[in-house]
This record gives sequence, structure tokens and C-alpha cells, in this order.
Amino acid sequence: MKLNRREGTFLTAIVLAWALTPLLLHVLLPRYEDHTGTVMVIGLLVGGIAILRLLMGVARRLVLECSDRLATLGFQVVDLGSDQLPGWIPAEHRNRPRLAFDGFRSAGNPSSRPGYERTQGGLRTALFGYRCGEEERREGFTVMRLESLHWSWPEFSCAVGSHWTGIHPIPGWDRMQFNDDPAFSKAAWLQAPRPDRIRPLFTPELRRLVLDHPRFRVFASGPVLMLYSDSFRLIPGEAEAFLEQAGQLAARWTQALERVQHRTG
Repeated sequence: MKLNRREGTFLTAIVLAWALTPLLLHVLLPRYEDHTGTVMVIGLLVGGIAILRLLMGVARRLVLECSDRLATLGFQVVDLGSDQLPGWIPAEHRNRPRLAFDGFRSAGNPSSRPGYERTQGGLRTALFGYRCGEEERREGFTVMRLESLHWSWPEFSCAVGSHWTGIHPIPGWDRMQFNDDPAFSKAAWLQAPRPDRIRPLFTPELRRLVLDHPRFRVFASGPVLMLYSDSFRLIPGEAEAFLEQAGQLAARWTQALERVQHRTG
């Protein structure tokens, strides 16, 4: 979180006031020494409220800056309601307790903040963040969700990691292994309800793409492709990097799907 010059000056003034108040009371107002404690408590309360208001202002400024930067890339700020959420949750998180979303309405989080959405050439792209998991171990992700009626993805979830990094088996789904690629089989959790439909898609080139980008997880089903990562936030400086990397990966994934559809068509 970066402060601009005005915010930095304001914060410096508050800190100096806190530091100098005892000295001023002792030197300039010796008759009020008995009330120094009361004055300090009041000063701490007032200063704490001032700093809280400052930090809230900085957070809001960052959100507005992010909105402005994404707007230049063709994204619109939209309020995506809770009725659209269930289909956007990766399958491995659907049954987790205490599900809460950052930026969307849900039963556990009545507040609503916008996501970002763009529709171009029949492709609908949405950016948003969500948090999931139990209270003591919650995970936060930034998500790019793409949807096209021209796509027909076989359902799968793919991520590089282990139980220690938050990868969990999906009930009823099989973790796929490739005998000719032990490195991928060991490092990546590729899960699907119908492995036979997934295997043609995961060519050696696509498996290498997964291993080369371990910070991104992928979920696909029907017309939807979703890339998500816990390494980025939708704030200036990180949103642009996420957009660039996720966009490049999405292009590679859709090319792989087109090749499979061309061979089977």
C-alpha cells in the first residue's frame, strides 16, 4: 500500500503530534501534569481514528486507481451478484465450510463490491477475487473467467502443488497419471470426472506449459475456462501483471483446445 505526498505528510504530522504531546505538556503546561495521562489517552484515540480514516482513504484510492487502469484496457466495473457465483467456484472448493467471497454478495458476506467484466467478439471475460476455506486457513485468489459459446471444454481441474500448498482431491474425480511423464504426474494435480476425455488435451507441450507456470491453476467445464492464482491482487501494479500473464496462458489453452477439436472433428 503506497502513500502519496499528501497522505504521507498527514501521517507524519499525526506521528509527530503523538511524539511531541508529552513534551509540550511537561514544558508548556506544568500545572496540568496531573492530567497528562488523560490527555494522552484522548490523543491516542483521536490519532488512532485519524490514521484509520487515512488508511481507509488510501484503500479507496487504490481501488479507484485500479478501476481507472482496467477501464483503459476495456474492462467495465460491474456488480456480479450471488446468483452467478456457484458456477464460478472451482470444484475443489465448492464443499468447503465457511465460504466467503471478496467482492461479491453471498450468504456469509452481505457486502458487495464490484468485479470487472468485458465482452468482446463473443468472449466474455470477468475478473474478480474470492476467499475460501476454513477460518484458520483461508485462501485468497484472483480469477480470470472466460466464457465462449464456441468452446466445449472437458471438465477438469489442474494445479501444481501438494496438500501442503492447498491442493485437495475432488470427491468422485480421478487424479490422472502419465507414464511417459513422471515429472508432470508427480508435480501436477490433474483431476477430472472422465479422464478419457482429458488425456487427448494434455499433450507434452500443454503439460510443459502447466509446469512452467506453477502460480496459476486452471479449471474448465463446457464453455468456461478459468485461470486463478494466489500470487496477485486486483490492485495497481499487480492487476496488470495478472491480466498479461493470464491472458497469454488463456491463448495457449484455447489453441490446445482448437487442435483437439480439429483432430476429432
